[in-house]
Amino acid sequence: MEHESSKKKLFSPPPEPSFVLRSFESGVTCVHYSIIDNKSFLYAADQIGLVYLYNLHLRTNIFKFQAHENNESIFGLSLFSQNKNNFVTLGKDGFVKVWDLDKSINKTPIWTYQLNHCSFCNCDITQNLIVVPLKESSTVGTLDYRLSSSVIVQKFSPSNKCGMVMKLHVLNDKWLFIAYENGLLAVYNLINSQPIAEINVIENKDEPLMAMDVCSFVDNQKTNDDDNDEFIIATCLCGTSLNEIYSIEFIEQKKLNQFSLRKQDKTKFHLLLPNNGCNVIKYRQDSKLFALSSWDSRIRLYRRHNGKQLVMFDYHHQHVNCIDFSPNTFQMACGSNDRTVSIWDIYNRKME
Repeated sequence: MEHESSKKKLFSPPPEPSFVLRSFESGVTCVHYSIIDNKSFLYAADQIGLVYLYNLHLRTNIFKFQAHENNESIFGLSLFSQNKNNFVTLGKDGFVKVWDLDKSINKTPIWTYQLNHCSFCNCDITQNLIVVPLKESSTVGTLDYRLSSSVIVQKFSPSNKCGMVMKLHVLNDKWLFIAYENGLLAVYNLINSQPIAEINVIENKDEPLMAMDVCSFVDNQKTNDDDNDEFIIATCLCGTSLNEIYSIEFIEQKKLNQFSLRKQDKTKFHLLLPNNGCNVIKYRQDSKLFALSSWDSRIRLYRRHNGKQLVMFDYHHQHVNCIDFSPNTFQMACGSNDRTVSIWDIYNRKME
């Protein structure tokens, strides 16, 4: 009897989502949590240019509107931290648009900029600057939507052309990570626009970096050794069309009130997935966990410090394109090509 019970536990089915949002007209490309008056809301965008806002407490849709015309997909949706009512969308049509939450119901953006460039990349925000891929090959720029002209503030390009910009991420408003089509990972200092590192993630292979995310945390052991200094570790995860996930570590050292970032000599770990292809990687805000989804449409949750898989979620029957974690709850939202967003309760002390 004891053997049978342990066997049942070993082969227990994957957990079910807490609930599922289903009122989407096409595949979901972006999800982003927003906390308003201590209540959880979820922004979402889809493959025909629609933006949605949901009240997750009531599990109801507040509004949806056509943000990008001609049924063009939205690949980027980010919220401004300094103005919670404003958010930005980046469409396949090459338009960057800033919206005011109170006015978006009128379907009119408060600012529009045309990149003249078709991109499949996301966007990000650093303070009031919007970070997007530009028309020039392999180039990323920062845009200031508060300016009436010359809105491009900075440009970042690698030493050699690397193809399309696949993913980008701003870390702590200081560091810009860019993943390229030829497998290069480039890191820049946003404050002085200087390059930090260019790394060929897969040696001797030009595999595109399909997914990328970065987290940071204080290294307490190093910090305690020297009270006059502080060490912050930045861990970048990169996924490709193969079944491998690469972890690259950087160290940020605060010394004499000057920050520097340098690559560590060794990678933290190297994950092998059961299937080829990684669509999305996302760290939780506390940097303890990360989630990813590969081409098998399953979502896997891992510990950050050792890469150990904790659980697998098997719900969606088409590719999962986006994942986000709620900053004030233990929820995770996953958007899929199957026109649904699954909401998962991942609270479990064993995962911490």
